[in-house]
Amino acid sequence: MIHLTIGDTWNSINNYEQRRGTAVAGVFLVWLSALAATFSYFTVLPIAGLLLVPMCTWLSIAGCLIWSIWRLNGSDPVLPRLAPPPS
Repeated sequence: MIHLTIGDTWNSINNYEQRRGTAVAGVFLVWLSALAATFSYFTVLPIAGLLLVPMCTWLSIAGCLIWSIWRLNGSDPVLPRLAPPPS
């Protein structure tokens, strides 16, 4: 469940809010959670863990693409900034 929650949050940040800097950090968290899920599944049933390996591969490619887009489009901050108070 945690992996799905992290992935859904990253999807919102990347596709709807289009905060590219935060999406770079988010895809890294999704990748880490996918590796943890793959390892956990593999310890219980090896074939289940092997079925998640393509997802880890895709997340590695997606991470490289998102990082490249972030760099090419100007570097938005990785962490969101607070808006200044209205004057």
